[in-house]
Amino acid sequence: MRFILRSKIPEEYQYLKLEKNIEVYEDCLPEGKFKSIFLESDVFLFPCYQSPGLVFLDAMNSDLPIISTNIFSNPEMVIEGLQWVFD
Repeated sequence: MRFILRSKIPEEYQYLKLEKNIEVYEDCLPEGKFKSIFLESDVFLFPCYQSPGLVFLDAMNSDLPIISTNIFSNPEMVIEGLQWVFD
């Protein structure tokens, strides 16, 4: 199992960078790397207290289930149990 974290890491959590199963990206990702991370992933976790912008659409485009907080417009963008099927 591998956990990919794309975020600035506060000082008290710097130890996460030392874990062998955790990849930490604190800076912007190049287009190819960003896309490959989504395509290799099994789930998208967005535990933040802010609106995600377009990142939910990126996750949906890669057919990833999304886990997020219940704040701002997140519940309107990610509806529990809803699965879109395009033929």
